[in-house]
Formats: sequence, C-alpha cells, structure tokens
Amino acid sequence: MNVRFGLSTILCLACLTGCPNTEGDKPAPDKAAQTETPAPPSPPEVKPDDPQVVAALEKLGAQLTKNDAGNVTAVSLESLEYTTDDLAALSGLPSLVDLDLAKTEPGDEGLAKVAELEQLKILRLRRCGMSDAGLQHLAVLENLEQLHLLYNSSNITDAGMEPIGKLSNLQLLDLRGCTLIGDAGLEHLKSLKNLKNLKIRSFGVYDAGVEHLQGMTKLKALALEDTKLSDAGMKYLKDLTNVVDLNLFRTQVSDEGLQYLSGMKNLKNLKLRDTSVEGPGLEHLQDATGLTILDLSETIVGDDGLQYLAPFTNLEDLNLWYDDVSDEGLVHLMPLTKLKKLNLEKTMVSDIGAEQLAKFTNLESLNMRETKLTDTGLEKLQGLTQLTALDVGGTEVTDEGVEKLQAALPNCQVKR
Repeated sequence: MNVRFGLSTILCLACLTGCPNTEGDKPAPDKAAQTETPAPPSPPEVKPDDPQVVAALEKLGAQLTKNDAGNVTAVSLESLEYTTDDLAALSGLPSLVDLDLAKTEPGDEGLAKVAELEQLKILRLRRCGMSDAGLQHLAVLENLEQLHLLYNSSNITDAGMEPIGKLSNLQLLDLRGCTLIGDAGLEHLKSLKNLKNLKIRSFGVYDAGVEHLQGMTKLKALALEDTKLSDAGMKYLKDLTNVVDLNLFRTQVSDEGLQYLSGMKNLKNLKLRDTSVEGPGLEHLQDATGLTILDLSETIVGDDGLQYLAPFTNLEDLNLWYDDVSDEGLVHLMPLTKLKKLNLEKTMVSDIGAEQLAKFTNLESLNMRETKLTDTGLEKLQGLTQLTALDVGGTEVTDEGVEKLQAALPNCQVKR
C-alpha cells in the first residue's frame, strides 16, 4: 500500500509540472550568420565650386545654371569673348555637365582644355569654326551624351569624325551644315550604337554613307536633309523601327522608297518636303497611326495624292505649302478631324474650299497666303472658334472682310 501511494504521488507531481521544456536546449541563433541587407553606398561628396571661377564667369557675362546644392551645372558662353585660360578655369566647377560655346572661337588649344572636363555630358559647339585637329581632343570625353557641331562647314571633314566615333555613350549628334562630311565620315560613326538622335545636312552624303547607319537601331530621331539619299538607299533605314521623327527634306526619295518605312510604326513626325513623293507611297505607312505631323510641302502631291492621307486620323499638323492642291483635294482631308495646324499657302484653294475648311473645328492655325480666297470664303471660316492665327496675305481679302472675321473671332490674329 505504501508502494502504491508513492507511485501515485510521483505520477501526480509529473502531471502538475508537465513535460520538460526542450526549447532551452536549442542553441541561440548565430547573429553573425544572419544575412543583413547592406546599406546603400553613400553618394560621392560634392565638391564646392571655386568661387573665384564663378565670379569671373559672371563678370564675363556667362549664363550659369545651378543645382539645389548651389553648384554650377551648366555654363553658356555663347557669343562671348573669352580666353583659353577661361576655359581651363572651368575645371574649378566639379558639377559642370553642360557647356555651350556656340558662336565663339575656342580654337584647338581651347578644346584641349574642354577635354579635361571629363564629367561633361553636353557640349554645344554651333558655329565655332571647328577643325579636325580640335575634334581629336574630344575623344577622351567618355561621359559625353550630346554633341552639337552644326554649322561648322568650313573645316570639319571626314577625318574629324574619327574621334567622334569613339564616344560610345553619345546619344545625340548634330552635324547639320557640316557640308564637308561625306560617306567616309559616316563610316567612322557606325560604331555609335547608342545614338538616339542623329542630324545630318550635307550634299556629300550618298546611299553608301547611309548604309553605315543601319545598325543604329536605337535611333528615335533621324534627319538626312540635303543628302543624295535615293529610293535604293532607303533600304538601309528599314530596321530603324524605333524612329519617331524622320526628316528627309530635299532628298531624292520618291513613293517607291517609302516602302522601307513600313516598320516605323511609332512614327509621329515625318518631313518629306521637296522630295519626289506624289502620295501613293504613303500607303506603306498606314500602321503609323500615331503620326501627328506631316510635311509634304514643295512635293508633287496633288489632289489625287491627298486621298492617301485618310488613314492618318491623328494628324494635327499638315503642311501642303506650294503643292498642286485645289478645292477638290480638300475633300480627302475630311477624316482628319484632329487637325490643329494647316498650311495651304500657294495652293489653288478658293472660296469653295473654304466650305470644307469650315468643318475642321479644331483648327488653331491656318495659312491661306497667296491662295484664291476672297471675303466670301473668309466669311465661311467664322465658325472656327479655336482659330488663333490666320494668314491671308496675297489674297483678294479686304480690310472689311478681316474686320468681320475678327468681330466673330476676337482671339484670332489675322495677317495680311
């Protein structure tokens, strides 16, 4: 009996105290072994500008742009007189990324000093009388994203493009008006795969030169003004499907060449001024439904050619200056209800056509200069309540007609 009592007592004590806690036997977690998110690196310390350099630039008349920290980020010396020493002093501006030397003469020695500004991202050298030798210094500017060399026609040749072709981070290159650059010069540029904006205006560029551009598939804007580009050379543009802005002003392109633009579905701005385009070739661009600006001025587009514009219902700006367009052709434009700007200068549009124009109720700017418009047609435009600019110079419109229109459209500026 005493044994039973002892066993019962032990069992009761076990029930009351419960099972032993084994958690305490587990080793404590190793904090050193736990993965911790590394702290982000501290931003590099921004060095302050040299106050003497800033004061000297202000005295010189330079335009300065500063960031929130008060450091100069952009300097414009456009049209100012300065010395090579002034350019050397720019090294005292550690945050400087944008330098404008337009309409000045930095010279080869000056560009050597500019090349020491390794942080530069934008360099503007418009009308600077640049030479090939001077451009050699710029090859070391590895961070450069924009280079504006437009209107340096006297001294920059194909050889000057060799150092430019080494600027692998370049996104914008403006060579308009550098007329000594030809096909060989463009060959130096074919390695610039990051270019998004390339502007060329040179009579020395032919189809062979444009061939070197076909690998620049990141291009969004391309201007080939005044080049000898032909329909045959247009095939080199077919893979540039990211282009949204294309300028073929005064090239030798016709409707046949437009077939190679069918892949440019994101096209928004197309300039075909002074080309041989008649209209049918625009059918190849029907997938470019976002086209908002179209320049067909000085082409051979006539009334029949306007029918090919019907699919571009998002057009807001249409230029038909100096085209063989009459009242009959305007009927084809009726689907273009979003038009805000229309240029019909030196066309054969008359008062009859004004009836059609009155239906474009979103028009804000209308150029009827040197057309057959009279007061009768002008009166029909009184319903264009959004109109703010109207040019009727060289027409038979009278002062009385203008007064009546402005009474109806007081916010419209009429030019005669």
